[in-house]
Amino acid sequence: MRAGLLSDHQVIRLVNQHFVCAWVLVDDLKQHAGDDPFAKRLLSNWEYPLDLMFLSAEGEFVAKLNSFRDLPNAHPNVGHHGDPFAREGPSHTEIFSWHARHFLASPKPRSPAPVPNFGEIRGMEAAFRDTRTDSEVTFPVPAAHWKRILSLLLPAEEDEDATPAKWEHAGDLEIELAGGAYFLITLYSVNEGPGAFSSGPTREQQTYYRGGSSAKLERALAAAFKASEGSGGK
Repeated sequence: MRAGLLSDHQVIRLVNQHFVCAWVLVDDLKQHAGDDPFAKRLLSNWEYPLDLMFLSAEGEFVAKLNSFRDLPNAHPNVGHHGDPFAREGPSHTEIFSWHARHFLASPKPRSPAPVPNFGEIRGMEAAFRDTRTDSEVTFPVPAAHWKRILSLLLPAEEDEDATPAKWEHAGDLEIELAGGAYFLITLYSVNEGPGAFSSGPTREQQTYYRGGSSAKLERALAAAFKASEGSGGK
């Protein structure tokens, strides 16, 4: 594949202009699939012997080309003249180019909302540093505090230039939704500007946002924790 299709100048130009490419061995995926959702996702979509997968910017599987099914003949650069098993049809470059351009032209999925709809929430657990005791606490957030906490993250805008390495981790919200799904929000403490957080269905699928007020959110979490101590989280 690398000596044939992926060495084609037309393919190289297309890939360099529009894609971020990576090569991974199936054995590596099998080794990490148990604790890495991304590796598990790739492995679950893999077919013998080799796949060219198209993934979204969020790492979601979109489409693929299988070397046996979709690229049946050897590329001219590595094949043998007079191959009795060769089939007529478009070249590997034509097949790949068509699929790549179709992928690029397909409507992109809408960005997820920074927080879930309030009506979908069935439970919420928070973890943050309690300044009264200077210790990390985890507690079930009473339902009466759900709306207040989430509203303090809004309005929020996606931060495409986020630098989370410079942000201080301030806490987490694990939200149970109707149907058993979960939505995770990671909270950060920043020195300037609006608040900062990342959110999504999994840690690997989180999007970074700036919005709300970190100071007000910290006070709201403290109030919810205090209420949970007396109400058992209800």
